[in-house]
Amino acid sequence: MRREAFVGIGTGLACLCAAAAMWCFFNLATVSLSEQRAAQVLAQAGPKGAAAYSAAWADGRLTRNDMRELREEAGRDIDAWIAAPHPPGVR
Repeated sequence: MRREAFVGIGTGLACLCAAAAMWCFFNLATVSLSEQRAAQVLAQAGPKGAAAYSAAWADGRLTRNDMRELREEAGRDIDAWIAAPHPPGVR
């Protein structure tokens, strides 16, 4: 009876460690070169995108979490540009 309980606890801990390792890999791993090029384009969307880009490269690498934040800030820049008044024919 005791042995089964220890096996169950060990299996649970192993699954928990595997899930934590996968989370770290998928969120903290560096992105590919094509994603880095996409980040450069997003940095040109406006001041918030540029600030997020420079903050993302502060540690010398670009992670998936950094890309998520960069996309969010560049989207805010694009939304602000769309909401801003433009002369007729400029959109």
